[in-house]
Amino acid sequence: MTDVFGGAEIDRRQAREFVQLCPAYVARETDGAVICAAHPSLTGINHGTGSSGSTTWDGAFRSRLYQSSPKAEDGQVPDSDKPILTRVKSNWAKAGETITMNWREGVFVADRPATGIIGSMERRTCEEVFLELLDQVAAENQPVSSNSRAGNYAPKLFVKRPRREGFGKLDFEGAMQRLFDAGKIFNVDYGRKHDKRTRIARRL
Repeated sequence: MTDVFGGAEIDRRQAREFVQLCPAYVARETDGAVICAAHPSLTGINHGTGSSGSTTWDGAFRSRLYQSSPKAEDGQVPDSDKPILTRVKSNWAKAGETITMNWREGVFVADRPATGIIGSMERRTCEEVFLELLDQVAAENQPVSSNSRAGNYAPKLFVKRPRREGFGKLDFEGAMQRLFDAGKIFNVDYGRKHDKRTRIARRL
């Protein structure tokens, strides 16, 4: 936030004026939301609040999230690839809730099912994982089916794979249907002449 705010952090008037004339103005004009990122003070880090400067910063925003590193236990080195996101303040939700995240392919991903906008991003990720697993079983010559009553039903088998990225059966069922709707996968026949079966194939 220091890249756009050149005032004194401890000045209440300046803090309030900046929030109303900059991020709040942009949010009103775009009918959207603006996220301001700022580094906490040493006191904010030590107290676990992530605060910095005047308390007006906390009061001026509708909500505030704090990303921190897990604490070391029993002399062990904490895993920096699994930071914790805490909802410190919110006008419309319960404060104090936390989300553990995982570093995955250059981004932090919530270590739990997400909803809303984040949920839609996770669904796209689930589709990518579905396609990766489909390629994997195809390379292993283990065809999978879109028939929920089949023993090789794709979502049921994919949840047993170690590289399922934490997704469950319902996630894969939704991803599979979206991939069919998008024309990225389709069913093809295989097997002997008198024992025809169908398997899912990827459209190249």
